[in-house]
Amino acid sequence: MLTTIIIIVAIIIIKFAIDVNKQSTAVKKQGGMRVKYSTLANWFEQQGCKLSQETSSSLLFTYTPGPGAYMQFEMIQTFGTLSVLYKLQGKHIVKEWEFPENANQYNMISEIEDFLSAFSR
Repeated sequence: MLTTIIIIVAIIIIKFAIDVNKQSTAVKKQGGMRVKYSTLANWFEQQGCKLSQETSSSLLFTYTPGPGAYMQFEMIQTFGTLSVLYKLQGKHIVKEWEFPENANQYNMISEIEDFLSAFSR
């Protein structure tokens, strides 16, 4: 019984690792995160954010309005979805958006802008 459970868990872990590798390879074939999501990435930079970390499946932008204060926007590509996290001080997730990975990036920007303008009031 224990052996069966271990085998099932091992199969699940191996399948997950294979899927993650496929996802990473697919993003790389599309030029990487900066190319695939260039419209959205460029918009963050135009708002004064700096790219502070890049992996094969994520981009982290940081905005520092003053000493000791900062906010981050993290773009994470997962299976068919782009998640954008808005974090204060790098810890507290204020808002998370989930978009289909091939959604119109201008619509993504509009949704993020709408929230930020309401949030800053």
